[in-house]
Amino acid sequence: MPRRPRCAATIRKATLGPGLALLLAACSGAGSPAGPVPRDGASDDGRTAAPPAAPTEADASGGAEGFARPAFVEAAAALGLDFVHHSGRSGQRYFPEINGPGSALFDADGDGDLDLYLVQGGSLEAGPDPALAGRLYRNRLREDGRLGFEDMTADSGLVADGYGMGAAAGDIDNDGDLDLYLTNFGPNQLWRNLGGGRFEDVTQAAGEGLDDPRWSTSAAFVDYDRDGWLDLVVSTYTDFTLAGHKACYAPNGAIDYCGPLSYDPLPDRLMHNLGDGRFEDVTATAGLGAAYGPGLGVAVADFDADGWPDIYVANDGMPNQLWINRDGQRFDDTALLAGVAMNAKGAAEAGMGVVADDLDGDLDVDLFMTHLTDETNTLYVNDGTGLFEDATARSGLGGASLPYTGFGVGSLDIDGDGWLDLLVSNGAVRINPAQLGLPQDPADPQAAYRMPRQVYRNLAGR
Repeated sequence: MPRRPRCAATIRKATLGPGLALLLAACSGAGSPAGPVPRDGASDDGRTAAPPAAPTEADASGGAEGFARPAFVEAAAALGLDFVHHSGRSGQRYFPEINGPGSALFDADGDGDLDLYLVQGGSLEAGPDPALAGRLYRNRLREDGRLGFEDMTADSGLVADGYGMGAAAGDIDNDGDLDLYLTNFGPNQLWRNLGGGRFEDVTQAAGEGLDDPRWSTSAAFVDYDRDGWLDLVVSTYTDFTLAGHKACYAPNGAIDYCGPLSYDPLPDRLMHNLGDGRFEDVTATAGLGAAYGPGLGVAVADFDADGWPDIYVANDGMPNQLWINRDGQRFDDTALLAGVAMNAKGAAEAGMGVVADDLDGDLDVDLFMTHLTDETNTLYVNDGTGLFEDATARSGLGGASLPYTGFGVGSLDIDGDGWLDLLVSNGAVRINPAQLGLPQDPADPQAAYRMPRQVYRNLAGR
């Protein structure tokens, strides 16, 4: 019988955290393969598609005939979002403490608006605590006619008390409801949506490997073999354990957080959806175990316009991977050949947040990545065939990012001019150099790591 249409989630980094994801649900008929990205301005229905007009100076300044500059207001408390993340910092500088939480925006209760799941941390030493579980907030827009959220965690049954990293939403069983996969420092979890915002933990029943006990970060659902069922790709980080914790130090001799190269990286994982509620680990047979680094970000898109979804993994301090899909059977890492393994200088950077989107308006998928202080964030522009150019310098995205460490990143048109803009969340992973040797404020222990967020307006691809 025909499978019901389902909504597949496309991951975009949104705010601080390796697995933090803004998931935009894109509904399509199950089993219908995505066609190649149109080239030369031709859309797939034969019409001509042109990039939007370049913004003028009047547009940039919010002139009478341009778009006004957007203004953002902090509204979490007013909207009912009273969530506080707990990293469990104990003074030992355990590596996972500094990597931040994830989130997912998705329609959890099937009422047509976006609900919000916020990933929680916890205590690394004490272990899981139900009081420090992630929170699911129902969007009251449909009910009240205005934006607002209420905590529906208890009613949903979604009590996830692992030390959380990231979240990915997708309809794994084609029943029309979005399910949720959570990555952790520790065993991951798969939560099946029973409808109406009720969830059950199906991790064990759904197959070996879904409860990966390693340090997982980001995840994405993608139908890589186009059989109509969403598969799952999960990026993993390093082999850090509490027992293997190492002492690292800041330049002034103070104890500080280690970097990823202090530990060994771990292979990422690809799970094939068998269509009966179970998944099979196909990492080795699909080729994804052939190369890996400390993976923090993952993005899925058809980078070479051949109709098959590919996988990009942003690694922290090691070359990235671009896994090109070979007809749903296997993947080849073409990152070095394609120009996205390292930057234009041939240096591997600290890949964290990653956006896969059309950032220059030419109807193919580009890549933007956030990096450490003293490294630039990097823009890779696609030529339409899966080959990329590091366009960071000419785009104007380099210099402004040098003082900051970028984690989360999101792409959206904030000013309505037809060009995708970029939002970047920054935060130090070691003691902020500006604070070295300065007294720490006991009332604000996070001050040494705080960095401002950034908004980059897209002026026709620059």
